Amino acid sequence: MKFKTFILTFLMMMSSPFLFGHQTGANYDWDNIASLQDNAKMDTQFQSGDNSRGSSEAVAQIGSNTYETLQAAVDAAENGDVIEVISDVILTETLNIPNGKIITLDLNGKVVSKTFTENKADDLIVNKGSLVITDNTETKTGKVTYKYTGQPDSNYTYDNATIQNEGTLTILAGIVENTTQKMSHASYAINTNAGATLNIEGGKVLNLNGHAIRMVSFGTAQNTVNVSGGYIEGTRALQVQLPGSASSPSKPAMDINISGGELKSNEDTYNLAIYVYSNGQSAENLINLEISGDAIINGNVALNAAATNTMQANTAIVSGGTINGAYGIFSYADDNDHTQSVIEITGGTFATGYSAWYAEDDGYIFVETGDGTYGVVEEGSVAQIVGGQGYTTLAGAFGAVENGETIIMLANVDVAVSLNNAKNITLDLNGKTIAGTDNTTSNFGLIHNTAELTITDNSAA
Repeated sequence: MKFKTFILTFLMMMSSPFLFGHQTGANYDWDNIASLQDNAKMDTQFQSGDNSRGSSEAVAQIGSNTYETLQAAVDAAENGDVIEVISDVILTETLNIPNGKIITLDLNGKVVSKTFTENKADDLIVNKGSLVITDNTETKTGKVTYKYTGQPDSNYTYDNATIQNEGTLTILAGIVENTTQKMSHASYAINTNAGATLNIEGGKVLNLNGHAIRMVSFGTAQNTVNVSGGYIEGTRALQVQLPGSASSPSKPAMDINISGGELKSNEDTYNLAIYVYSNGQSAENLINLEISGDAIINGNVALNAAATNTMQANTAIVSGGTINGAYGIFSYADDNDHTQSVIEITGGTFATGYSAWYAEDDGYIFVETGDGTYGVVEEGSVAQIVGGQGYTTLAGAFGAVENGETIIMLANVDVAVSLNNAKNITLDLNGKTIAGTDNTTSNFGLIHNTAELTITDNSAA
């Protein structure tokens, strides 16, 4: 305000004939005076905390502060800050998240893109800190997208990734994709490295012409991937590459926990949604893979301990989820009598019975569920809650079932006590017989029902 007042006073002085002896025809540079007025107004805005000058070119915002580049916003961000993308961004340089930086990138429905034409390694984002990617718009169509347009590197001496993860990366919403055309080349939506952690809780990770996520560990630090939600699709949804030597890094070098979300292979020949691979003779037991909860695997899960297929398979535990591949889960390292297998199956749903012998090794069996799929129950089970565990007594199943669930019979049973039902459930006889024997003088009913009980039989005639 003081500067404005000075300009106004100055103009009054310039027009006063008493101070300057004003004469008709005198020349004054009014354009410069107007420019001084504009500058004074802008400087006053900055003094009051309004830094919107150049906001028409701003691409990102932290609170009320705007930035003309994403890198400027990252550099200015304090730990815990949210960087909101406020316009589409075309990057020509890699966006670097340094070690120690803890930030959230809200895509806000916008597109952050990069096209790279040189024949060398390159990434859209290199994360060495802690980066969360989300999209707080209703449509959640914000996107981080990368395309390599150079020549194929059939020797795979370098890679081109949308995000190179060397820190902690969490995807909550939005899309991370690599749209490089199909070629003999290492291109990934996310490449996550030794010592890094990748959490997929929502959103989409896509590379329709290559591997969506590559998990690689050439060092001794553990590499961790957790999938609890979201959608991942590629020729391999998750490609796990082991070190190419028999060295012994920290075990497990790869820790993979899939408890939700969907992983899909769009490649028909092998249809490997998850593939563990090694270029050489890797040490034993470097992989810990767990599939549980409501995870959906649209494709096969294959473990290849070494290129020579002679070393012990890595550990894989399936306790839940659905595996829709024709071969389910298997290991290339198994010999003819399967003694080298370390695959444990104690639950889940499978499209076929191919993997049944892994369950049998652990005291479990595959059972048809009536819809063409297979569930997994403890050996000796007479009934199963569809999609859940098996029970060695029918009374146990009736005691555990919840409203809306279905009990499917696995064996003929003879019950000596009444089966009490107080839930709205379905009982699928599945071609089996439930018989009751009353050895007492008291009133006996095979099933004592106080709710809505539907009895059906979905077995083949």
